[in-house]
Amino acid sequence: MRVFATRPEQQNSAWITQLERKGFEAVALPLLEIKSLGAQYAASIKRRVFDLDHYHIIIFVSQNAVRFGMDWVDDLWPQLPIDVSWVAIGEKTASSLNCRLSGLAEAQSSLAMTSESLLELDLMQRVKDKKILIFRGLGGRTVLAKELSKRGALVDYCETYQRLLPLSSIGLLVDAKLSSGDAVPVFSGEALANFHEIASEAGVLNWSEVKLFVPGERVRNSALALGFKHVVTALNAGESAMLKAICTYY
Repeated sequence: MRVFATRPEQQNSAWITQLERKGFEAVALPLLEIKSLGAQYAASIKRRVFDLDHYHIIIFVSQNAVRFGMDWVDDLWPQLPIDVSWVAIGEKTASSLNCRLSGLAEAQSSLAMTSESLLELDLMQRVKDKKILIFRGLGGRTVLAKELSKRGALVDYCETYQRLLPLSSIGLLVDAKLSSGDAVPVFSGEALANFHEIASEAGVLNWSEVKLFVPGERVRNSALALGFKHVVTALNAGESAMLKAICTYY
């Protein structure tokens, strides 16, 4: 059984190893490329990071947000600001953040890798008039900020990286000769959109027939709207949840 490994290149090798250990034939097809934002964004990033001590809550939406965001924090804050709550979406993001905080603070986290689960934390129930900063990629999660704003919070973004469609992806998909029996797990709505785009550009006729695995209901609804016929929903966007969904299906 072939499973297309669609993680960004930096994360795909470990994901391929997990798939192969379960007996699947893994085919590398990175659907996202993660890059830091260019110099034109430096001034706005610095302004947000210089003001860290003005915020009550600082949220990191992903491991990439920690990686790129904390590089800026380390450069501009020799000592972390006090009386700030650090929060992460998902346990892996929290683990990455805690490593960067070096014991000087401890991040709270949601168990699942969703904005909805983070919003259930006690800390997020009483946010009226509190200032919240969200570290994310360019144009990333919007549900979180919208809901926090509804609850009366004052929300800002610090966008430190961007997600691009890898230039090699179309050629990789053409060479792989996609079959309707193949499994394609996508870890985000953006990865889903990129797969649909490259399948269309590559002239793949049977893209809608693949077994598509998605991380939640929002991405599932997007997949059905695009025309995918076989969509399986994992518990969340974590690799363990996605692998469990694949193994359970087959």
